[in-house]
Amino acid sequence: MSNKPYDKPKSGPSDNVTAQIVSVISVPATEPDRLGKFDTRVTYRVGTANYFTVTVPKEHPTAAEIEAAIKADYAQRKELLGRTIQL
Repeated sequence: MSNKPYDKPKSGPSDNVTAQIVSVISVPATEPDRLGKFDTRVTYRVGTANYFTVTVPKEHPTAAEIEAAIKADYAQRKELLGRTIQL
């Protein structure tokens, strides 16, 4: 084990990942500048057991906007997936 707070794995999640959208719902916005408006909350599945949620700050986003939000969300998560953290 190293002295770093975490070790990045030698091999992590594949770049060849697919996501399946399992839910798209409209929810009241919680950001102060969007109060009174609605956002779109999307739940997607990666693999067989990993479910993630992303919120798109728009009432009626296009399919391309939803896909872009999912890709950005997963790219951020992928940086941490597979790491071992020393406690």
